[in-house]
Amino acid sequence: MGGDLAQFSRRGARVALLTLAATAASLCLAAEAHASTPFTPGDVVVYRLGEGSEPLEPIGTSVILNEFEPSGVLATTYPLPTSPTTGAGNKAFVDSGSAGSDGLMTLSGDGECLLAVGYDTALKTLAITATKASTVPRTVAVIKKSGEIDTTTALTDFANENNARSATSSDCSKLWVGGAGKGTTGGVHFVEKLGATKSTLLNKTTRTCARSRWSAASCTCRPTRAKPLTK
Repeated sequence: MGGDLAQFSRRGARVALLTLAATAASLCLAAEAHASTPFTPGDVVVYRLGEGSEPLEPIGTSVILNEFEPSGVLATTYPLPTSPTTGAGNKAFVDSGSAGSDGLMTLSGDGECLLAVGYDTALKTLAITATKASTVPRTVAVIKKSGEIDTTTALTDFANENNARSATSSDCSKLWVGGAGKGTTGGVHFVEKLGATKSTLLNKTTRTCARSRWSAASCTCRPTRAKPLTK
């Protein structure tokens, strides 16, 4: 899937350019998932904080993915879940309205989905990045090219009392997440499957982002452009 591109800005809008296969088969949705709209190959997807009236402060803020046509016309919006739930199913995915190192959206190694990491808590939760992961798990969002949104992965041992920065995957199932955190909860962690609550520490470097091609490297979380993915 050559020419895949992922990039983000430090404040507000984080952008990933999708180059997805135009002939992909439709994916079956989980019973509880709502009907979804497939992404259009070549469109641009923006990671947007807030619906327009929410203050961009260090509190729980809604996340909406906006898909734009190359001409700049808004094509579709994909709001991520904001209601915390228990048990199986999608978890809440909110983010800090002001953290400059959160919100890195990446394209998976196989070009089949977008990924990001946030927080499983209610809107307006104060000092969201300083919360304990044991009570506010760090949620991984996997948004497939069919438009299906999966936020079932909520980690209780990652980015404790600090920033959950990014996530990526090789196949939209196995996950790598990167961020800061107390003790062994920071650095790069591996997650075996969707729906998991635990992860495996791979690298304790605290200022890290999990990047495209399911690799992780030290980074400053400033605007960047990923190299095209190759197979």
